[in-house]
Amino acid sequence: MGGTPTFRHGTERGVTSDLGIQNYPAISGDRIVWKDYRLNPLGGGTHEAVIYLYDLATGTERQITGPYELNIGGDLHISGDKVVWGDGSMGIRLYDLATDTERQIARGFTPAISGDRMVWVDFRNMDWPCNPALDPSCQFVLNSDIYLYDTATDTERQITSDSRLQQYPAISGDKIVWEDDRNGNWDIYLYDLATDTERQITSDPYDQRDPAVSGDKIVWEDSRNRVPSSDEPGSCATDPESCPRTANWDIYLYDLATDTEQRITGHRWKQQDPAISCDTVVWQDYRNGVSKIYSSEIPNVNCPPITRILDPDVNDDGNVDLMNDIFGTAFAFGTDSAVHDITGDGVVDLMNDILGVAGSFGLDWPPTNVKEGRLLNFYVKGTDPDGDSLTFEVTDLPLGATFTNPDGDDADYRREFRWTPSDDQAGDYSVTFTATDGDLGEVEALPTELPITVRDVP
Repeated sequence: MGGTPTFRHGTERGVTSDLGIQNYPAISGDRIVWKDYRLNPLGGGTHEAVIYLYDLATGTERQITGPYELNIGGDLHISGDKVVWGDGSMGIRLYDLATDTERQIARGFTPAISGDRMVWVDFRNMDWPCNPALDPSCQFVLNSDIYLYDTATDTERQITSDSRLQQYPAISGDKIVWEDDRNGNWDIYLYDLATDTERQITSDPYDQRDPAVSGDKIVWEDSRNRVPSSDEPGSCATDPESCPRTANWDIYLYDLATDTEQRITGHRWKQQDPAISCDTVVWQDYRNGVSKIYSSEIPNVNCPPITRILDPDVNDDGNVDLMNDIFGTAFAFGTDSAVHDITGDGVVDLMNDILGVAGSFGLDWPPTNVKEGRLLNFYVKGTDPDGDSLTFEVTDLPLGATFTNPDGDDADYRREFRWTPSDDQAGDYSVTFTATDGDLGEVEALPTELPITVRDVP
């Protein structure tokens, strides 16, 4: 199942540096989220659990839950603007980064999300023939299954039905992975929704657990590389074969496209709880004596471009100007004296300075509504990890709207949307923008859908 594994990794970097504990990372695109135990600024000298987000593109960090929620479980996932986690009491919660809202969406454990699809662990099929609390001789086999819910179709389905434990699912598009103990140890399994087929990914006699998936890439924590359980001299030096050994958890990767397995980490201390997004793997690392978040880029992976919708009219007054938009953005984030030339290039301009501020806080400023007769103007920006030229496409462009290159034929990183709705175009619209680099292979480009509401003017 995958042949001989090879050791391979890209460039590692530390993502967190706070003195508190940070663990359970997850990643989607440029965004990394994790559970954070930094010191409570409200006082009391306590370290409380919250969720933080780090943007790799801008190098900025922000807190997205709080103030200081004590009930955040260990399982945390992100897909686009949506973050899900277990609350420790069978509740599955969702945080929407686009609207800064949080709510409970299901009952279960260890949720994961990809687009409109959520998966979780469910014990509804557990057979309880007796109560061990009342009958000490009571024996039964624990059983949990993986379930899927599609928010777009409002439908639920059972994915696994084996009589043993299937848990800690992850999902990416049509692919669902989980850890499974049907063989007497923990292995990684895959279910493909497109083909309705299940397959075993790992078969090593030691444990492989806590998988994550992105496209054709699956990562997990692996205990096959045993290390001496003691560093004291003695039998380990004279007879290494008889030396007591314990698990040294490492991160492994399996490529479904090539059916090959790779070892990502090789440090002596534990690396656990991996997450992956295209060519970036993040994990929880104990090499410094306390849990920190590390990341590594996988070489030679062609990732789809990321499409971002950018609106220079930050205050939505129908005009784009330096005072209200550049200054207003800075003031909104607590800057007393706005720095006009945010990029430090000697020029104050709308694209780099206004949008740079918004982007540094993870905001795209997409317009949501406009009155009839008012100009709606924003940019769609594409970023390709390989630096390739991009081709932009738009679907369901409203009548009278334009989607053009504002910078001439030599520019290939953005397009401009302009539309002044006429007095008979009130209603709801949905426009989809896509950027492709023409060299994606089996990796699809990521479309960005923008809802637009045109308000009727009496």
